[in-house]
This record gives sequence, structure tokens and C-alpha cells, in this order.
Amino acid sequence: MVDKQLKERLVMQAAVLKAAKEIHDQEKKLLLEELEEGERVIAKNSEGVKLGTLSKTAPEPKAVVEDMAAVCATLTPDDFDYSIPSRNMVQALAVIGEHAPELLDFEPKAHILAEQERAALAAHKAGEELPAGWGIHKKAGYLTIRPTEDAKLAGRGVLEAAHLAKELEQ
Repeated sequence: MVDKQLKERLVMQAAVLKAAKEIHDQEKKLLLEELEEGERVIAKNSEGVKLGTLSKTAPEPKAVVEDMAAVCATLTPDDFDYSIPSRNMVQALAVIGEHAPELLDFEPKAHILAEQERAALAAHKAGEELPAGWGIHKKAGYLTIRPTEDAKLAGRGVLEAAHLAKELEQ
């Protein structure tokens, strides 16, 4: 038979976790808006005990193709590979041994695009004009929170005081 108090604690813990997550997400969003990318702050309680750190990442920019036609216009014929578009795959497989160029697309080789991506990032970092067809996208930073052992124990104490966890055995 399942312990009645265990069932109650588990349900209430789940309810507290959901409510805490909603509050946590809202407050995390507020701090994320306040911090600068790469900024790290320390959280202390009223007695000055370090509770942990909060930091906002500074993601690196990433070059992305925004206009493949413009990128392709800058390439030489040797910079392309043949590809079989999925819309023609069945037909292409049936006639792959025959000469059927109307079933093939021409696309830049992966290593050529990688070289151009590096060049676009270098141009961006140097404040220069980007190569044709390239743009720079940057992901939003995210917040990292690392509570100390003292903070974890205090959190456990809050749950124990609300009878949502058994007291720690010393």
C-alpha cells in the first residue's frame, strides 16, 4: 500500500514546482532584460552570504545565407556540386545512369559555403561590408543560475517548513 503522506507530498511538490517555475520564468525574464551580454552578478542574502551567481551569455554572431542566388552569383562553376532535389528523386533514380541534366540542381559545395561563412564573420568583426547574399544573425543570450550549497539547503528548509519534504537526516 502506498503511503498517504508520500502521495500528498509528491502532488504538493509538483504543484509547488509548477508555481515556482512560472514565477521563476517571469523573474528570470526581468533580469535577462536588465543584464548586459557577458555580465555576471552575485546574489547574496541579507546576512551577506553568497547564494550564487547569475550571468547572461554573450553568444557569438553566426553568418547565414540570406540570399542563395546572390551567393551563387559570386561563385565560379568549380564551386558547385550537382544535387538531386527531393521533388525529382524518384525520376532521377530511375534515369541516374542516363544523361538527364533537367533533373539536377546546381548548388555550392559545402566547403565553399563554409569558407564564405568564415569570410562573412571576419568582415562583420572588422566592420566591413559583408559578401553578397550573407547576413549576420545572433542568438539571444540566456541566463545561467548556479545556487550554492547554502542556498540549496535553505531551499530544502523552505520545503521542509511547508511539510513538502521530509527533514534531512543528519
